[in-house]
Amino acid sequence: MKKIAILLALACGGLYGWGHYQTLMSEQNALSVQKTTPPKEVFPQSMKNIASLATVQKQIEAENAAKKAAEEAKRLEEEKLAKQKALEAQKKAEAEALEKEKQRQQQLAEQERFCVKVGQFTSKQLPVVNQALKTAKLLEKVQVKPIFGQDRFVVFIIPTTTLKGAQALVQQVKAKGYTKAQVITSGPLTNATRLNVFDNEATALSYMDKAKQTLKMKSIRTTRLMGEPTGNVVLVFEEITKKEKGQLQKIAQKHKKQLQDCPTE
Repeated sequence: MKKIAILLALACGGLYGWGHYQTLMSEQNALSVQKTTPPKEVFPQSMKNIASLATVQKQIEAENAAKKAAEEAKRLEEEKLAKQKALEAQKKAEAEALEKEKQRQQQLAEQERFCVKVGQFTSKQLPVVNQALKTAKLLEKVQVKPIFGQDRFVVFIIPTTTLKGAQALVQQVKAKGYTKAQVITSGPLTNATRLNVFDNEATALSYMDKAKQTLKMKSIRTTRLMGEPTGNVVLVFEEITKKEKGQLQKIAQKHKKQLQDCPTE
């Protein structure tokens, strides 16, 4: 009985071991099949959307080029704005300079002074002219200068001691052809015998020389006679402004007179 039990135990052990062996071999065969089968792709759809290295490089270059172009455009725009601002600033500076120069010239013009004269006016015209000057506040600046007649040159025989002696001498020279002879009754040449009067000194000197020869007299002379007042005047204005000069111009035109600059000395 003991032997039978041992045999049965051996038989059971063999059967159990054989089954376990078969199971183990099946698993090894399965693993072997798995090793020979090609591996499946990992994320097969995602790999299709991945660009190549060359494409990525081109894309990076394109982005860099676009970035540089944008930066260059921005730089050009900023440069354009800077030039425009500089031009505007220059124009503004030029306009301000012109305005300052204009103001300076205006100030100089206001500070500039003139000397002018207007006339001649008769004594009858003066009251009306003076009223116009008073209205323009220029009456205090006027200088009234009388107008004298032209200087003349007289040829004469030196004065005698008495009027009767001068009258007798006049009759003598008239008899010898000097019909314009007459007695001078006033001034420093009182009782002198005037032979003639000339506007030109050279003519007077020539006439004197001939009279000396004709009358055979050495006491014949010539002298200048200052012009006598005519009754007319000229109005002179010194140190007046440009505005005042304009006011005087209107007054002169109203009286049909010409405004003239004072003669330089």
